[in-house]
Amino acid sequence: MPGRTAEDILSLEYQTVLTAFAGSRCLLGFDFDGTLAPVARDPDQAEIRPRTRGLMAELCLLYPCVVISSRSRSNLRLRVRGLRFKGVVPAEARHQGRALERERARLRCDTAIYLGDGGADEAVFKLDQPGRLLTIRMGQKEGSCADFCLRGQGQVDRLLRRLIALRRRPGVPSTQPGSA
Repeated sequence: MPGRTAEDILSLEYQTVLTAFAGSRCLLGFDFDGTLAPVARDPDQAEIRPRTRGLMAELCLLYPCVVISSRSRSNLRLRVRGLRFKGVVPAEARHQGRALERERARLRCDTAIYLGDGGADEAVFKLDQPGRLLTIRMGQKEGSCADFCLRGQGQVDRLLRRLIALRRRPGVPSTQPGSA
């Protein structure tokens, strides 16, 4: 599948896309570096910003959430301590797309939203499963296979707030299938 130029997922014209996914049994998958946490010169200094951490704490109560990263499991667990992720998946020598698919099956989710910053995340972006997988890249990059993008790190919190609001709408169940 050739790369495409992704549109901004926070644009009002794509509200219905997020609404449809939020109303389904949806897994939320996140890369760590450059996505949940800003890129740091020293990877050992990478931390989730306090505001993002607070939003993630709420999001993890509303959706099954997993973090998939090239970091080791112990390093990831340290970085996301206190958050109720259903899975902390090191993608060391693993295909991130297969890791997401495995987690979606394990947690019995029908759909997934994945947010990453490129590189190894392109394995997820290339899965091309319209209606089942919504991929969002940090930053717009020509040739990326992501469906949508966020313009920068500051928009992560806006996306998280929107997903929380969509799941809290009357009549939308807070689905938490599976277990850690």
